[in-house]
Amino acid sequence: DRYKNLHVAYLDLDGGAVGATLLAAVNSSSMPFGVEVVSGMTLDDLRGRVDAGDYHAAVVASAGATQKLSVVSVPTSSSAVAAAAGYNSASAALIIYDQGRSGQSVANLLRSTLVALVAKAGYGLSAALLRTFAQKGVPVSMLSHVVLADPVEAEEQPLHPVPYTGMYLGTELALIDCWILMLTSNTAMFATIMQWEELGVRRDHQMLVQLVQQILTAAFVAVWPPALVVAFSD
Repeated sequence: DRYKNLHVAYLDLDGGAVGATLLAAVNSSSMPFGVEVVSGMTLDDLRGRVDAGDYHAAVVASAGATQKLSVVSVPTSSSAVAAAAGYNSASAALIIYDQGRSGQSVANLLRSTLVALVAKAGYGLSAALLRTFAQKGVPVSMLSHVVLADPVEAEEQPLHPVPYTGMYLGTELALIDCWILMLTSNTAMFATIMQWEELGVRRDHQMLVQLVQQILTAAFVAVWPPALVVAFSD
């Protein structure tokens, strides 16, 4: 399984409940690849390691994520209410992945798996916060929508992004080849008709030959583009 050779890192820059919940999700999730817990490096350091190919992707608990969440969890002042209204749950974590080096299919696997991992952590943290506030006697009506909905999401940062032309180059080339093939076939058919008419061949006899040529061309066109798409895809 080639996915077992993927290297993914987890870095906790938060040091609080958000970071701990993400770590718990990492340790309890069954993923097609392993995740290495790293420390002693900055966000730029880890981004550079992914950019250099040491890691295919990374998940980061953002610095101050727990502090930001605690401020908006039980808004009791006008400033806290305003902060809760403007709270961006995607600021709690960051997903960095290499989109161009390993191909689109691997990048999609990394992205979707890590997004699901962060979502799992968000659900777990929401449940833990609800239990904690219930034990403290805080009514649900006082809790922010942030706690009740999704306190943790992730910002995505793809490295070496693949442009549209790169992702769909195979399909575009296949369509161009189809048009060239059809134009060549029709030109050859017209030339053949003109030659046969000069030789006195009846037009109704030519119709059968044209029909056979159209069937063969259609069959070839139906098979050729998918083969090109596969050849140009990863």
